[in-house]
Amino acid sequence: MDCLAQPLLALQKSHFLASANRIEDAKIQCKLTILTVTTLLRDKDHNQIDQIKELARYTADYYEKLYKEKQPPLLVSERMLWLASKVHGYKWFPVLTMGNITSMDIAPLDVTETELKTPDMGKDFQVEFKDTFLDWSTRGVGDLYQDLLPNCSFVLSLLLLVDMGMESHLRSLVRNYDQQVKVSLRFNGAIREVALTLVLPHILPPYQHRCLYVRSTTNAELRWPAYIEKAFLICLGQHYAFNGSNMAQDTYMLTGWYPEVRKISEASKNEFIELWKLKEKGEVTLGIGTGRMSDTLASQLGVISTHDYVIIEFNEETSTMTLKNPWIQQNSSDKAAYRMLEVGISLAGQFTYLYVNWKPKYKYSQSITMFLSPSKWSTSYLGDRPQYSFTNTTQEAQKVAILVEQFIDDSPQLPFCVSVFEACHKIYSESQYPLVAGGEFTNSRIEFFTFTAQPGSTYCVVVRGQGMFPLTFSLHVSQDFADFRLTKPIPMYPHIEKKLLEAGSLDLMEATGVLSHLLTIPSTI
Repeated sequence: MDCLAQPLLALQKSHFLASANRIEDAKIQCKLTILTVTTLLRDKDHNQIDQIKELARYTADYYEKLYKEKQPPLLVSERMLWLASKVHGYKWFPVLTMGNITSMDIAPLDVTETELKTPDMGKDFQVEFKDTFLDWSTRGVGDLYQDLLPNCSFVLSLLLLVDMGMESHLRSLVRNYDQQVKVSLRFNGAIREVALTLVLPHILPPYQHRCLYVRSTTNAELRWPAYIEKAFLICLGQHYAFNGSNMAQDTYMLTGWYPEVRKISEASKNEFIELWKLKEKGEVTLGIGTGRMSDTLASQLGVISTHDYVIIEFNEETSTMTLKNPWIQQNSSDKAAYRMLEVGISLAGQFTYLYVNWKPKYKYSQSITMFLSPSKWSTSYLGDRPQYSFTNTTQEAQKVAILVEQFIDDSPQLPFCVSVFEACHKIYSESQYPLVAGGEFTNSRIEFFTFTAQPGSTYCVVVRGQGMFPLTFSLHVSQDFADFRLTKPIPMYPHIEKKLLEAGSLDLMEATGVLSHLLTIPSTI
């Protein structure tokens, strides 16, 4: 066992406890790390001495923060990220950077997993979880496929990153530590580490040739992509009884590249050509989804309904694109089961979605973690919703990227809406100020868009949700000008919240009337 596994876990627990304002308990865990690391430092010839020193330096700095009077050891946003570590009975902590190493470089301690769910495939299909032989090379990684599991979007995310020449990045997401692994994925506002055992689901005879995890057609011993897949499935909570996702969102979890889902019906051929040029430069990834279609249409096109494909080639002269299918059915004559499919661009309109992931290239970025409690008001009332303002302080128009992620937790995922208004003050009504971007509810877990901020203009980002469950979100704003700050907007009418709270016992119609009255007759406020 890695001698640093125990002190690292104590340090991570200390951060988690500090985030819950249990400072005295956090100090105890921090002291445990210090005691162990101090002992290890005495052995100057220890084979992990460099890692020990980095962990010691980080812990010493953190220890000082714990003991500072009237100053919390973690910022509010950091605390919320650590509190968001507890999901589905696990704790998936943010990856700690400690000088020249990260917490991913240290083995996990005593990994345990709850019973993993598998799909109901009939009584003849029996599943056994067991260890398997590992090949940690990248040989055959471009030939990955899925057989039984309907997670085509995630397997395609793996394939498109290989197509982009990013197989080394994929391999770096997995760290092997004897009988356990660590996988790093981006979710809940941070890059987080997920510790796993080596067991994978194997189908028992007579169907042992079928498979529930991603494999390679050219390297039967390749397994590390299956551990990335396993971490992804466990994080989303459905395990191997998976219902599906989308390629843009999955690619974001693997890379942090901004995810965008476009309706193909709203995209032109010229737009696609421009995107393909960016793809060839390594600036975007591209995938395509069929959406729901009739069996007749799917058969005519040779595609699968509600299925995703990687776009690996585009010929501008013939206006055809070559698609790669993540599913393989051996010895099938069905065209839909083919690995490669050529489709004319004129038929692209029969598809539904274009998945685009943009490589981050902005100079500056700021992130905020926010908590969204259920509202007793209509979704058109924004006064009690999280709001953050910023100003384009330059004399030129600036492109601004907005990304909002709904955190994974034990509650159902709910629709939410991200709106950007041109406003200098706090917003109470969606019709109060001009809407410049967003404004539509999405069922996706991640929303991304860009807009142009005009010189000297101030904007307000508002996040609202539907349903009666509390939600946590992260807001990431990226741009190219340095003088940038996200701040809470100032109310134009300081007492309006008090008036609305007094109206809180009224029904919705009365409350709406009170709001309109207060906004249109400011002299009464």
